Parts: sequence; structure tokens; C-alpha cells
Amino acid sequence: MVVNADGGRGKGRLILRHFAELSGLAYAEADGPEACRALLRGAAAGDAVYLDAPSFRREGEGDAWCRTMGLDDRTAVAAHLVLSPHYAPAQLTHFLRTYQMEQLASCIWTKLDEACNYGSLVTMAHASALPVSVLTFSPELTQGMAPASGKAVWKLIFKHQLPGEYPDRADAGV
Repeated sequence: MVVNADGGRGKGRLILRHFAELSGLAYAEADGPEACRALLRGAAAGDAVYLDAPSFRREGEGDAWCRTMGLDDRTAVAAHLVLSPHYAPAQLTHFLRTYQMEQLASCIWTKLDEACNYGSLVTMAHASALPVSVLTFSPELTQGMAPASGKAVWKLIFKHQLPGEYPDRADAGV
């Protein structure tokens, strides 16, 4: 299930709903803590629930939001920081401080097809000590995502090759 937990963005809600439909996932909206907790209680054991969180402005807001929404006492909760290589170093540092929370598990890099360099992937991996989990590289909602394997990340950084631009076989060479 994909849950929009950010009632402040109308356009984002439509995109998220469309993504859920394309993915064959149920879509729901949680307009506050009680609605979020009810959705989480109603999810079957083993079901994945993807929450789209609102934007945060200050350090600590992510942890506070997780507590308010009832996520801090749940097991198997993982937050993923979505970043773009277009962001300036100061902006990346700000995002890392603002979105730092106990549940933060990885970085997802988006808009890679629009970037001309990828050094920020290395910088953020070092600064955050977080792995890269997903690479997105297409304006399309389908077939524009790839798991961030070591091969995919290094080909992106050193050869500027997006996933799908080379054979993804172990014997294809690096």
C-alpha cells in the first residue's frame, strides 16, 4: 500500500496515486496521526506500507513526525532519503541534518538522467554512512528505476552510464 501522509501537496498526491495504480498497489491517504495509525493497524502481517512524508524544515522534525505518526515503536520501519545530484553541497548537508532520524536506512538518487556529474553520490555516501538503495533515471514512472548495485553506482560515477545502458551480466566486465 502507498499512503500519502502529506496533506499539503495536491499535485504530489496525484502523482503518488498514479504511481500506485501503475504499480498495482493500493493507495490511501492519512490526514493525521490517527488515520496513519489506523492504516498501519489494518495492514496485514508482512504487507509493505510506503508512507510519503511531508517536507521537514528543521533538525529533529523527522524523528518528531515519526513519533507523532506512531512509527517509532514499530519494527521493520525504514526511511529513505530521496536526493538529486542537482542539489548544491550545502543543500545536501541541510537535507541530511533535517531528515536525520533513527529509521533512516538509505539514499535514493533521482533525476540521474538530467545530471552531468555524480560526485555528490560519493560525498553523501561518506557523509551519511548510508547505502544507496535505488537509482531513478527517467521521466517515465515505469522502467526508470534500478536497484543500486555496486556495479550500477560505479558505472554511473566513473563512466556516466545509467542503468540499462550496458549489459547487466556478471561476465560483461566493469
